[in-house]
This record gives sequence, C-alpha cells and structure tokens, in this order.
Amino acid sequence: MPEMDGLSANAVRHEVKGITGGLTPIIAEGAQAPKDHREHWNRSAALEIVGGDESLLNEMVQLFLVESPKLVAQMEQALVHNDPRLLELAAHCLKGELRYLAVPEAGEAADKLEAAGRTGEMESTWDLLADLRTRLTLLWGVVRENTATGVPRG
Repeated sequence: MPEMDGLSANAVRHEVKGITGGLTPIIAEGAQAPKDHREHWNRSAALEIVGGDESLLNEMVQLFLVESPKLVAQMEQALVHNDPRLLELAAHCLKGELRYLAVPEAGEAADKLEAAGRTGEMESTWDLLADLRTRLTLLWGVVRENTATGVPRG
C-alpha cells in the first residue's frame, strides 16, 4: 500500500520546491506503475551522447516529445491493419530516438517491436506495445520536467 496518494505527493513536492527552488520528480511504484515499468532518464548520459551540447539535447528532446506519440500511433495502426513493415519502420525510428536519449529499457522494448515487424510474427505485439506505451508515458513526464524544451504539456 502506498504511503500517500498522488495528490498528497504532489502537494509535498510543491512544498519542497518552495524550500529548494526545484521540483522533485515523483517515481510511482503503485499498481499503475510497477517497479519494472519505472522509466529512468539518464540526462547526463544523453548529454554525453550529444557531446555536451545542451542546445542540441533540448532540440532532440523537443523532437522526441512531438514525434514519439506519432510513432506510437503508427505502430498501433500497423497492428490494427496487420502491417509488419509499418511496425518495423515506426519501431526502428522510435528505438533510435530512445537510444540517443539514453533510455535503454524503452529502446529494448522498441527493438522487440521492430524485430516482430521484420519477421512478421505479430502475435504478441499488442502486449509489447502496451509495455512500451507505459514506459513512454512515464518517460514523457520525466523528460518534460528535466529539460527546458518549452514543449507544452498535454
């Protein structure tokens, strides 16, 4: 059983912001976000990948926040229409974005979807996509909170 609900955690988080000047990320471990689904973003590793270029990293994050939901929608369409090639291409693009942003767990999930598209073995893909979507939902929040992208939330 969690020690406090999300509203209480958010209230405490904003109290801490008043003291420290910064928001503390909330990592959920309840029924909605099991421990193995928590997605951590290693901002320092992502910055290292782009050669320490803060501006480039922010640009990549901005693109990721705009494009990754579109790629997920393409993967959903691929599954609805049994289109393995579309699944492979969309998953491949997303995998690349995730690897540049230093998010290996979600990148591995995208890699599995890409492989399913490549081989045409589409049986377990809905479960794989659900897992990836859960990881991305958590990641989108963490990334928005830890960059100055100016991308609107929503």
